[in-house]
Amino acid sequence: MAIDFSKIRNTWRTALNAVFPVFCTRCGLEGELLCVDCRGATRIETLAHKCPFCDRETASGATCRRCARSSQLDGCIALSHYAEPAVKGVVKSWKYDSNKKSEAIIQTWLRRSNIANMLQDLPWTLVPISLHPARDRERGFDQAVILSHLIAGELSLPVASALRRRKRTTPQASLGDRRRRVGEMRGSFVLAADPPSHVLLVDDVLTSGTTLDAAAHTLKQSGSELVWGLVLARGK
Repeated sequence: MAIDFSKIRNTWRTALNAVFPVFCTRCGLEGELLCVDCRGATRIETLAHKCPFCDRETASGATCRRCARSSQLDGCIALSHYAEPAVKGVVKSWKYDSNKKSEAIIQTWLRRSNIANMLQDLPWTLVPISLHPARDRERGFDQAVILSHLIAGELSLPVASALRRRKRTTPQASLGDRRRRVGEMRGSFVLAADPPSHVLLVDDVLTSGTTLDAAAHTLKQSGSELVWGLVLARGK
């Protein structure tokens, strides 16, 4: 009999919420995940001026010429810095505590951002960087899929589950100071549907860029012309 990890997690979270109060991830005020004052003070500044791999200044966040020699990702746009306390707190609460209240906050950030103005006028399709099925079952939801649909609602773009993760890898955050190298994650994805011609790969956080590169490699090997990343935050 299969264990329903999502039910166990939800029951555990309900019990914890009954015992422990909720505090604002930015200022520590009791009552909400992000209080009203901190919602307004959170910096949402679309990052689209640096190479996703080496941080060199580039136009619109494109991959620089040097990194393009080894990477298949054409560029990446981020909603904010992961170092922003509210962003880091909300994302962690969403991913690791399954706090659904994070989604409403993220949606307000999307509305405050200028992502639409940063995208070239092309027939984009949003493709989530989905979790490995085993991790999806443990967590009970796939944040990249949910984020893709939140973005789709704001930008009126289609979503396609064109990739499937076939290798369960160690999250970058668990590797400490070791930074993955470009190409290290290739082979982690396989096609699950026909690849769109112009892709925006959706994930929560860009760290080393190797996961996005691996996904871009799979898509381009199968016919995609242009593959960019679109993430909530950038950094560790």
